[in-house]
Amino acid sequence: MVKIKTPHINKVLNDIGKAAITALLNHNQGSDLNSNIKYNIKSGLLSFSLPGYATFVDEGTKPHMPPIDSIIKWANARGLNAWAVAKGIEKWGTKPQPFLYEINDTIIKSENKLADAGVNDIVPVTDAFFKKTGGTIK
Repeated sequence: MVKIKTPHINKVLNDIGKAAITALLNHNQGSDLNSNIKYNIKSGLLSFSLPGYATFVDEGTKPHMPPIDSIIKWANARGLNAWAVAKGIEKWGTKPQPFLYEINDTIIKSENKLADAGVNDIVPVTDAFFKKTGGTIK
């Protein structure tokens, strides 16, 4: 088994992670959600970690009574009465505020760069293999 180093891929993945976070920050200005979204690169894979409530923000919710403790900080920061906000959510739910597509859009925009990086990382390995084997595959 050949272990392939992927410095070019990792650089592009890091650029994608930063660009996605920037897009999310621009989309969700002033949201606590922003400071809780992180990305990680391990073994040539890019992953994002999101807080548990991110899906509720992205997709909205049906009417329900939220735990008041979970919205006090948010409501107070906006000068709102947390109990009134909770009662509104109980009656109407929350409307979707889609933002997760920003990550996908950023990745799609970087497909060519990622493909080029993959080629740049694999070519030295294949060159070394063919030089070592005299150009034959056994």
